[in-house]
Amino acid sequence: GTTLNSFAFTPDWQQLCLGGLQPVSGDTSSLNLGNGFIPRLSFRNVDDGSLIEQIDDARLLPLRDVDYSSDGRYLAVVGTISSLRLWSVEKRQLIDPQPNVPLASSVCFSPDGRFLAVGRLAGTVRIWDLEQNQLYGTLSDDDDFVKEVEFSADGEWVLSKTFDGLVRMRPLADAVAPPVENVRENSIGMKLKLIPPGQFA
Repeated sequence: GTTLNSFAFTPDWQQLCLGGLQPVSGDTSSLNLGNGFIPRLSFRNVDDGSLIEQIDDARLLPLRDVDYSSDGRYLAVVGTISSLRLWSVEKRQLIDPQPNVPLASSVCFSPDGRFLAVGRLAGTVRIWDLEQNQLYGTLSDDDDFVKEVEFSADGEWVLSKTFDGLVRMRPLADAVAPPVENVRENSIGMKLKLIPPGQFA
């Protein structure tokens, strides 16, 4: 059967999203799975457990975390090392454009639904602004891979836990905004992005 990795209830507690791995028999070479499992998202009614929908997507391997926004509009899913996927719950499809947050390992929406905190294997927590659909800032002083991330009840603090068990609690206001791009055009109309020294990382 399916191995459960993560789950999340909708804000109204009427539905449950289950994220896990489903064994696949036969030739799976075309799916590039490697271990004979495919990631599966299952959506079920809480009252009777009946299946609403299920999605099998090899791009989510290994499926790590799922979370609903507080207004129930979005579902965030963390899969492969470079895969954070943000779904429109109403339309049952990916939003466009997708947040650009590589090396994602865990996700959590802020209580007001405006921000999405994304723990990363790179040892940082990125804060995505859903209203502006852009990076709000980064909390970057973790010493190890971020395993879990949570917002406080008032949304003012971000908590992160690393794989070695270290827990940090930091103000959302401390998230460092990305540098403003300095873009110029040369004589033939090509745009050149100028990056200040020390900001190549």
